[in-house]
Amino acid sequence: MRRLPLLVIALSTLAGCTAQDATGARTAWGRADCVALFQHFDMVEATMSTADDRRRDWMSVRSELQQPIGWLRQNGCVTMSRQLNFASPPGPPIADSGRALAPRVRVSAGVVTSMEDDAAALAFFPAHGVPAYSIGVGGLGRRIFLGPFATEGALEGATALARSAGFAYPYPMRF
Repeated sequence: MRRLPLLVIALSTLAGCTAQDATGARTAWGRADCVALFQHFDMVEATMSTADDRRRDWMSVRSELQQPIGWLRQNGCVTMSRQLNFASPPGPPIADSGRALAPRVRVSAGVVTSMEDDAAALAFFPAHGVPAYSIGVGGLGRRIFLGPFATEGALEGATALARSAGFAYPYPMRF
């Protein structure tokens, strides 16, 4: 019975979790918060132990990442083939301009779920002058990363190019 007040406090705290979406609006965890969900995934992944644990090596998805991956998938944060448009007309060339960024920043464009989409993305971005690479994440798909970028102008141009290709939640990150 003594634990009931702690449970009520914990649940009310979780119910009040909010994040700020790209428009600046405060919203509850959900579909509009994919950037926050990706940032949470990044944080969990960055803080995972790399200790030699044979049982963990057998798992296709590490236990620490199972919940963040589930949230990303359940909230529609993975880019599906039907959403992509690699035939989009090129915008202005991506060029270094504006304030310098230090350290260099990359863009997490999004996640694709097929090798065909991965190959198309890795051909599309370099054709528009943007370095791109992908990293596979078990249970999630292939994450597409752009950069690194040394200036705000190049970062903004790459982010806009990712959106024009159909990636709904690109965001800058440092690593």
